[in-house]
Amino acid sequence: MATADAAGVEVGAEAGAYATNDVKVFVGNLPYTMNHKELGKHFSHFGTVIGAKIIQDRQTNRSKGFGFVTYDDAAAATNAINRAAGTTLEGRELTVRLAATRGTGPVNAGGGPVEPDDLMTSLLASSRRGAAEAKRERQDNYTKTKTKTKAKAKDGGGKGGARAGWGSWG
Repeated sequence: MATADAAGVEVGAEAGAYATNDVKVFVGNLPYTMNHKELGKHFSHFGTVIGAKIIQDRQTNRSKGFGFVTYDDAAAATNAINRAAGTTLEGRELTVRLAATRGTGPVNAGGGPVEPDDLMTSLLASSRRGAAEAKRERQDNYTKTKTKTKAKAKDGGGKGGARAGWGSWG
Protein backbone atom coordinates (compact mmCIF):
# COMPACT_ATOMS: atom_id res chain seq x y z
CA MET A 1 0.00 0.00 0.00
CA ALA A 2 1.29 3.46 -0.85
CA THR A 3 1.77 6.23 1.69
CA ALA A 4 2.37 9.95 1.22
CA ASP A 5 5.33 11.67 2.82
CA ALA A 6 5.39 15.22 4.25
CA ALA A 7 5.95 16.74 0.80
CA GLY A 8 2.89 14.93 -0.59
CA VAL A 9 4.93 12.52 -2.71
CA GLU A 10 3.38 9.08 -2.81
CA VAL A 11 6.03 6.50 -2.00
CA GLY A 12 6.03 2.77 -2.57
CA ALA A 13 3.01 2.94 -4.86
CA GLU A 14 1.91 -0.15 -6.75
CA ALA A 15 2.18 -0.22 -10.54
CA GLY A 16 -0.91 0.97 -12.37
CA ALA A 17 -2.18 3.01 -9.41
CA TYR A 18 -2.08 6.31 -11.31
CA ALA A 19 -4.12 8.05 -13.99
CA THR A 20 -3.42 7.22 -17.63
CA ASN A 21 -1.80 10.60 -18.40
CA ASP A 22 0.88 10.08 -15.71
CA VAL A 23 4.37 9.31 -17.02
CA LYS A 24 6.70 6.80 -15.37
CA VAL A 25 10.48 7.18 -15.59
CA PHE A 26 12.96 4.35 -15.00
CA VAL A 27 15.95 5.25 -12.82
CA GLY A 28 18.83 2.78 -12.79
CA ASN A 29 22.14 2.44 -10.97
CA LEU A 30 20.73 3.92 -7.76
CA PRO A 31 22.72 3.74 -4.53
CA TYR A 32 21.59 0.68 -2.57
CA THR A 33 21.07 2.81 0.52
CA MET A 34 18.45 5.05 -1.14
CA ASN A 35 14.80 4.69 -0.09
CA HIS A 36 11.47 5.65 -1.70
CA LYS A 37 11.28 9.05 0.02
CA GLU A 38 14.81 10.05 -0.98
CA LEU A 39 14.17 9.02 -4.59
CA GLY A 40 10.98 11.09 -4.76
CA LYS A 41 12.67 14.08 -3.15
CA HIS A 42 15.70 13.90 -5.46
CA PHE A 43 13.52 13.79 -8.60
CA SER A 44 11.02 16.42 -7.42
CA HIS A 45 13.46 19.09 -8.66
CA PHE A 46 12.47 18.25 -12.24
CA GLY A 47 8.67 18.38 -11.89
CA THR A 48 5.72 17.26 -9.82
CA VAL A 49 6.42 13.74 -8.55
CA ILE A 50 3.28 11.79 -7.71
CA GLY A 51 4.99 8.52 -6.87
CA ALA A 52 8.40 6.95 -6.30
CA LYS A 53 9.24 3.28 -5.85
CA ILE A 54 12.53 1.46 -5.42
CA ILE A 55 12.42 -2.18 -6.51
CA GLN A 56 13.50 -4.57 -3.79
CA ASP A 57 14.55 -8.20 -3.72
CA ARG A 58 11.66 -10.31 -2.44
CA GLN A 59 13.79 -12.54 -0.25
CA THR A 60 16.23 -10.07 1.28
CA ASN A 61 14.05 -6.95 1.05
CA ARG A 62 17.15 -5.02 -0.09
CA SER A 63 17.22 -2.56 -2.97
CA LYS A 64 17.97 -3.94 -6.44
CA GLY A 65 19.53 -0.60 -7.39
CA PHE A 66 16.75 0.70 -9.62
CA GLY A 67 13.35 2.25 -9.29
CA PHE A 68 10.60 4.28 -10.90
CA VAL A 69 9.45 7.86 -10.53
CA THR A 70 5.97 8.84 -11.73
CA TYR A 71 5.33 12.41 -12.90
CA ASP A 72 1.99 14.09 -13.52
CA ASP A 73 2.86 15.06 -17.10
CA ALA A 74 5.21 14.33 -20.01
CA ALA A 75 7.03 17.68 -19.75
CA ALA A 76 8.23 16.91 -16.22
CA ALA A 77 9.33 13.41 -17.26
CA THR A 78 11.21 14.80 -20.27
CA ASN A 79 12.89 17.36 -18.03
CA ALA A 80 13.98 14.61 -15.60
CA ILE A 81 15.29 12.38 -18.38
CA ASN A 82 17.27 15.15 -20.05
CA ARG A 83 18.69 16.68 -16.86
CA ALA A 84 19.26 13.66 -14.60
CA ALA A 85 20.58 11.06 -17.06
CA GLY A 86 24.30 10.62 -16.55
CA THR A 87 24.45 12.64 -13.34
CA THR A 88 26.22 11.16 -10.33
CA LEU A 89 24.47 10.32 -7.07
CA GLU A 90 26.61 8.99 -4.21
CA GLY A 91 29.34 8.08 -6.69
CA ARG A 92 27.01 6.21 -9.09
CA GLU A 93 26.15 7.45 -12.59
CA LEU A 94 22.36 7.36 -12.99
CA THR A 95 20.55 5.85 -15.93
CA VAL A 96 17.29 7.70 -16.50
CA ARG A 97 14.83 6.94 -19.32
CA LEU A 98 11.16 6.61 -20.04
CA ALA A 99 9.87 3.44 -18.41
CA ALA A 100 8.64 0.85 -20.89
CA THR A 101 5.19 -0.64 -20.65
CA ARG A 102 5.52 -4.18 -19.35
CA GLY A 103 6.44 -6.57 -22.13
CA THR A 104 7.56 -3.95 -24.66
CA GLY A 105 11.22 -3.56 -23.73
CA PRO A 106 13.11 -0.33 -23.13
CA VAL A 107 12.14 2.92 -24.77
CA ASN A 108 15.12 5.11 -25.71
CA ALA A 109 17.50 2.31 -24.78
CA GLY A 110 20.33 4.18 -26.47
CA GLY A 111 20.31 6.81 -23.76
CA GLY A 112 20.89 10.45 -24.55
CA PRO A 113 18.40 13.28 -24.49
CA VAL A 114 14.79 12.58 -25.32
CA GLU A 115 13.01 15.18 -27.39
CA PRO A 116 9.48 16.02 -26.18
CA ASP A 117 8.04 14.92 -29.54
CA ASP A 118 9.81 11.55 -29.26
CA LEU A 119 8.50 11.14 -25.74
CA MET A 120 4.93 11.92 -26.73
CA THR A 121 5.19 9.60 -29.73
CA SER A 122 6.46 6.82 -27.46
CA LEU A 123 3.72 7.45 -24.93
CA LEU A 124 0.99 7.48 -27.55
CA ALA A 125 2.35 4.36 -29.23
CA SER A 126 2.57 2.45 -25.98
CA SER A 127 -0.91 3.51 -24.91
CA ARG A 128 -2.42 2.51 -28.26
CA ARG A 129 -0.73 -0.87 -28.44
CA GLY A 130 -0.97 -3.41 -25.72
CA ALA A 131 1.71 -5.92 -24.92
CA ALA A 132 -0.21 -8.57 -26.84
CA GLU A 133 -0.23 -6.43 -29.99
CA ALA A 134 3.49 -5.77 -29.70
CA LYS A 135 4.12 -9.50 -29.28
CA ARG A 136 2.01 -10.30 -32.36
CA GLU A 137 3.95 -7.72 -34.35
CA ARG A 138 7.29 -9.24 -33.29
CA GLN A 139 6.03 -12.71 -34.21
CA ASP A 140 4.83 -11.47 -37.62
CA ASN A 141 8.21 -9.87 -38.30
CA TYR A 142 9.98 -13.09 -37.27
CA THR A 143 7.74 -15.15 -39.55
CA LYS A 144 8.37 -12.80 -42.51
CA THR A 145 12.13 -12.98 -41.96
CA LYS A 146 12.04 -16.76 -41.64
CA THR A 147 9.99 -17.08 -44.85
CA LYS A 148 12.44 -14.87 -46.77
CA THR A 149 15.39 -16.91 -45.45
CA LYS A 150 13.77 -20.20 -46.52
CA ALA A 151 13.01 -18.83 -50.00
CA LYS A 152 16.57 -17.59 -50.38
CA ALA A 153 18.00 -20.95 -49.31
CA LYS A 154 15.66 -22.80 -51.66
CA ASP A 155 16.91 -20.89 -54.73
CA GLY A 156 20.53 -21.12 -53.59
CA GLY A 157 20.73 -17.67 -52.13
CA GLY A 158 20.41 -16.01 -55.53
CA LYS A 159 23.94 -17.01 -56.59
CA GLY A 160 23.15 -19.65 -59.19
CA GLY A 161 22.80 -22.67 -56.94
CA ALA A 162 23.28 -23.88 -53.41
CA ARG A 163 27.01 -24.48 -53.86
CA ALA A 164 27.84 -21.63 -56.17
CA GLY A 165 31.07 -19.99 -55.10
CA TRP A 166 32.10 -22.87 -52.83
CA GLY A 167 35.38 -24.59 -53.42
CA SER A 168 36.51 -22.42 -56.32
CA TRP A 169 40.23 -22.36 -55.71
CA GLY A 170 41.38 -20.97 -58.87
